[in-house]
Amino acid sequence: MTKPFLFLANRQARQCALRARQAETEFQKTGVPLIKPDLSNVRDLSRLILDHADKVDRVIVVGGDGSINSTLSGLLKTQLPLGIIPAGTANDLARTLNLPDTPVEAARLILSDQKRVIDVAQVNDHLFINAASLGLSVNITRQLTRSLKKRWGPFAYALASARAVFRAKPFHVHVTTEQEKVYLKTVQLVVGNGRYFGTGMTVHEQADIDDHSLDLYSVGVYHWWSILALLPSLRWGTHQSYRSVYNARGRRFRIETRVPRPITADGEILTHTPADFLIHPKALTVFAPGMNLPTLSTPKI
Repeated sequence: MTKPFLFLANRQARQCALRARQAETEFQKTGVPLIKPDLSNVRDLSRLILDHADKVDRVIVVGGDGSINSTLSGLLKTQLPLGIIPAGTANDLARTLNLPDTPVEAARLILSDQKRVIDVAQVNDHLFINAASLGLSVNITRQLTRSLKKRWGPFAYALASARAVFRAKPFHVHVTTEQEKVYLKTVQLVVGNGRYFGTGMTVHEQADIDDHSLDLYSVGVYHWWSILALLPSLRWGTHQSYRSVYNARGRRFRIETRVPRPITADGEILTHTPADFLIHPKALTVFAPGMNLPTLSTPKI
């Protein structure tokens, strides 16, 4: 008999509840049993995964990048594969993995057993899947209230970004890579594991989530009109050609600032500088199309 799937969906969110029902219907056609915990008062999804580790075959998350972030610790400890039904505002991981947008097609992909092993990143004691940043992105996160997202959906990011850009102020950072230590003045510094973050912004045009490297960029412009001029290149990941943008690639980075500054990771403020970044190669199996399955590596966290 097939083991059940652990099916995690926050049904208090209307969009999530709707997509969860559509995915459930597709799973039910195959007769696969689903374990569906009530998440209304659950904050630690990793604990749920650990509690069900011996009872389930895979973990299905209906949600966005923030929901996936909260499962990472449990997934890496149990080595259970992750299936994603995209239901967030940004869905940058789904974009990076080229996942279907509709719940039915996403469920079919999970049932097809097409898998890909990807890297997971870490900043200080916190795991993340897409990108971590300080500066402008933190201000966007603070502007991006729940009511704004509920009212404007994906357009909420554009509104929050516009407000943050107009208020952007430069600050100083020390960046230590595996090759050098540089002193920068910046308004935005990003360390990416995946290719996309912040509703489709591109960390680097050649970045991928299984390349075993982190990509860092720092935007050294100080006026809102200069930031606006850079936005198209930031969108497409071609910003490395600009003299005002510092770029680095590696497995480890250290970021230091004069005073502690908050850092967002996968859309949530999780830690502060000083910050040590590292990559866990081949750490997580996900259901995703078109890739061969390499050997899974168990990270030490």
